[in-house]
Amino acid sequence: MASAVKLMDAWIPSLIEAGSLLVMNATSDRDTGGMNCGILHCPYCGQLAVITETQMQGQEMITCGGQNCPARFFLRDGQTVPIAAMGEETKQ
Repeated sequence: MASAVKLMDAWIPSLIEAGSLLVMNATSDRDTGGMNCGILHCPYCGQLAVITETQMQGQEMITCGGQNCPARFFLRDGQTVPIAAMGEETKQ
């Protein structure tokens, strides 16, 4: 089942919940090759994870790093789409 991603403008701990995403802009090409990254709270367990720009664009799968969370999903149109909901596809 897909769930909404809450895009955060700033890192405000009291407003952060499962599914929150903060996009961090690259500070220099040397640090990240000019790519953005994001900090995502797993929408299923709330575990924090750093995700890449390609994951934010829905081009790569996100796997939760939570110790007891098996979540694997894509971000698509502001929603999380679990792999099981996609027929175990890895992309499109």
